[in-house]
Amino acid sequence: MKKALLYGLFLVVLFILGLAAYVYQSASNPLRTEEESALERALAETPLVKAEKVDWFHYLDQYVVIKGKNRDGENIIVWVPKAKDKDITVKKESEGLTEREVLAMVREGLALKDDQRPKEIVRVKLGMIENTPVYEISYIDQKGRYSFLYIDFYEGNWYRVYNL
Repeated sequence: MKKALLYGLFLVVLFILGLAAYVYQSASNPLRTEEESALERALAETPLVKAEKVDWFHYLDQYVVIKGKNRDGENIIVWVPKAKDKDITVKKESEGLTEREVLAMVREGLALKDDQRPKEIVRVKLGMIENTPVYEISYIDQKGRYSFLYIDFYEGNWYRVYNL
C-alpha cells in the first residue's frame, strides 16, 4: 500500500514538473522568436557579424538590444526596434559610457534626492528612449522601493526616476 501511494505521489510530482516546463516553454517561445527575428534583421542590415549578448528593453517602444562585434572586431551595440517601420540604431561601444562608469555616477555623481539614492543595484541594461540610447538602472532605493533610473548613454545625464 505504501509503495503504491509513493508511486502515485511520484507520478503526480512528475506530472506537475512536466506541466510547469510546458507552460514555461510556451510562455517564453514568443520572446525567443522575437529575439531571433531581431538578430536576423541586425545581421542583415548592420555591420554586426557576431552577437555576444541579447537583451530586451521595454518603455514606450520595445527594442532588442544586441552587443556584439563588427567586421573589424570592434565592440558595437545594436538597438533593433520591434516596430518594423523604425530604424535600427548602431553605435560603437566606445562612443558611450561603460557600465562601470554609469554605476560610479549612480553611486556618487548624480544629483538625486537622498531617499532616491540606491541602496542596492539590481540590474543595469541598455535601452532606447525617444530615439536616444540610454542605460536603465533598476535598483532598490533608501525607502525600499523598486526604482528605475534612465541615464543618457553618451554623457550620463539622467532622464527620469520611477519609484514603485
